[in-house]
Amino acid sequence: MYKLLVLLKQTDDKDTLEAFSGKVKNYLSELSGKEIKTGEIEPDILSGSKYIKSYELETTSQETVQQLLQTKTGRELSAELLNFSSSIIPLFINY
Repeated sequence: MYKLLVLLKQTDDKDTLEAFSGKVKNYLSELSGKEIKTGEIEPDILSGSKYIKSYELETTSQETVQQLLQTKTGRELSAELLNFSSSIIPLFINY
């Protein structure tokens, strides 16, 4: 199993919040073929950075994620994430 997690840092920027909750979620849902749910991240007093939302894309392998990101939707997702790259952190997890 291989996962892509996208975490959104605490922000008051409405454009970033709307893009993350709208376009990013829709692109991930389209790539996965199922509805992606929004994870609400609990405050963490130990961490220097505060994250507020997350999305998870689960696949069978790293190669599958790479193939998905090469599709039209995957390229649109990547471009959207680049628009506010200072407000997110992508994590790739291989189980």
